[in-house]
Amino acid sequence: MTSGLTFSDGYTASISLGMLLDRTELDRLLRTFSGVVRRQIDRSITDKLRHELLDTTPPAISPGTMGQLAKWCKTNNPLYWEGMDIAQKISQLLFGTILDRSQLGV
Repeated sequence: MTSGLTFSDGYTASISLGMLLDRTELDRLLRTFSGVVRRQIDRSITDKLRHELLDTTPPAISPGTMGQLAKWCKTNNPLYWEGMDIAQKISQLLFGTILDRSQLGV
């Protein structure tokens, strides 16, 4: 099952849900991400992704969480560089691409 999200600027991203979601790999990436980010507030995205995609049936990602992930996928702030690579891997796993924050308007 595939679900699409369309944002105000017309950008659409889709996520494969249910049986297509590699829950084990997502869990591993979320644990890795939590281990590399420095501040507790920055770990909130792992809590959101875990709740929305691993703890909820059917799994679904909110536009806010998707936007937060997109911000992590492309950042110029050195404080966030360690998490950027893992965020890109999470995005690739979920969407088959790296989310583009400028297209999402975040």
